[in-house]
Amino acid sequence: MIRVFFDEMEARDETLGQTAAATIAIDHLLKHTPIRPEELAVLAQRTPADALEALGRLERIGLLERLLNRSLSFRLTPSARERLGAAVHYRRSTIDEHWDLVRPYLDEHPDISREEASRLLEVTPLRATDILTALRNSGRLAHVGRSRGRSVRYRPA
Repeated sequence: MIRVFFDEMEARDETLGQTAAATIAIDHLLKHTPIRPEELAVLAQRTPADALEALGRLERIGLLERLLNRSLSFRLTPSARERLGAAVHYRRSTIDEHWDLVRPYLDEHPDISREEASRLLEVTPLRATDILTALRNSGRLAHVGRSRGRSVRYRPA
């Protein structure tokens, strides 16, 4: 199954088969998400610009998506995760991994709501509330306005 996935990847963009960066990115994303260019640069022993180019090519052929429109954090698309099936071994996310997803969002937006966090983290709204509370308790987020209820918003601390 994985071999077929990589063969299809190379058929969509032949240059991806000529560099190890794309394969390393996909391999990394089978276990951890998201990946950023500077992280891939270290893993693939390439420059950050080369790593960003590889991630961009994977995005253009529909295997990766940015967490946000201009974000430099990438994850597998839902269709890529589905095609890879059981090969994807995400472990339960830690608070640091949640922060790695929320931080790029807050680079683009002044604050985040429970509903926005739910969509971004791909969790239920109740789980998003727990995650945002944990990030607040860890000192990474602070309340904006009300501290209780559905309209609670968080900003970087």
